[in-house]
Amino acid sequence: MDKLERKNKEFWARHLFDFMVRDAERIKRYLDRGEIKKSEQSSRFFKRSMLELNELEKELNK
Repeated sequence: MDKLERKNKEFWARHLFDFMVRDAERIKRYLDRGEIKKSEQSSRFFKRSMLELNELEKELNK
């Protein structure tokens, strides 16, 4: 992996983490309001971001 590719992957890893933080806040807000369907949908986005972040982490640790 060249330097530019590594920098790009690190950039996306940071942004995925930011997305996960926002999703977690959104999930909490929905649960506090009793909006279960919306919290489940946001939970799916959170899980997808987690999987993508784990993939990037594995690639960066090679």
